[in-house]
Amino acid sequence: MPTPKPKTPSPYPGITYDPGTGKWLARLSVFGSRKGGTVGLFDSPSEAADARAAVIRQKLQQLNPRSTSSNTEKPL
Repeated sequence: MPTPKPKTPSPYPGITYDPGTGKWLARLSVFGSRKGGTVGLFDSPSEAADARAAVIRQKLQQLNPRSTSSNTEKPL
């Protein structure tokens, strides 16, 4: 039996409730389309948002490997 939908929607972008599983679905989108894919299903909207943010950081790192948050090198 599906879990009832929560009374409030997710406060996070890209996070929706999946009533079939009773879990929160994290998705990526590229310019408004769903080409980015699904990150996964999670027990809470905050877990889903954290996982989505981690995938976004990873994808940005792949696009620009020189740009890291741990990079302490100062520009010339």
